[in-house]
Amino acid sequence: MQQSPLESSFNPEVFTINKHIEHKIMLKYNFFVEIMDELDSIVMRWNYIIEVIEMTDLNDNRDTRMKGREAI
Repeated sequence: MQQSPLESSFNPEVFTINKHIEHKIMLKYNFFVEIMDELDSIVMRWNYIIEVIEMTDLNDNRDTRMKGREAI
């Protein structure tokens, strides 16, 4: 019985190496995804902080204006 070209070229060692490389790529991809998720979370937190600061700043300006009008 004759083997097909694919069967005759199959090398278990190469297959194992390819699986190892594939696994390493997946680990790197998962690590990258985790980093991106963390960065996204950090950006969202900073946006919230900036929003609170801007709102506080607006409130401070209103208070200052009110005091200025009262002073006049």
